[in-house]
Amino acid sequence: MEDIGSAEIKKTLQDILVYTRLTAAAGARIRANDVIDTFEKANVYKSLTGTRSQQEIAKMFSLPRETVRNWMRGFSSAGLVSSVDENSTPNQKSLFALAELGIDLDALRTKSKRKKPADIV
Repeated sequence: MEDIGSAEIKKTLQDILVYTRLTAAAGARIRANDVIDTFEKANVYKSLTGTRSQQEIAKMFSLPRETVRNWMRGFSSAGLVSSVDENSTPNQKSLFALAELGIDLDALRTKSKRKKPADIV
């Protein structure tokens, strides 16, 4: 009998987790679209697994460390990331997938290509 009760509790907790995640993602969408507004920022956000430092991310994407630091502050202020390690310099982990935030990488890539100046011959 306890197994049935335990399974029901587990199912209920899973339902609560899904509902909470969906609600949080819906609330974060507006902020996310303001903060993650370029193809490069979206890729950096997507790479935040909590296992890489800001320096490693900067090197991975060939970006200045200061740029990555500023983007991380923006992600954090918008409530889109969490710190993984509070004891040292914390690595950041994205809280949502880009799709949950309504962010389309292909659309950002296209937007990014359109903004570049045309080659002058």
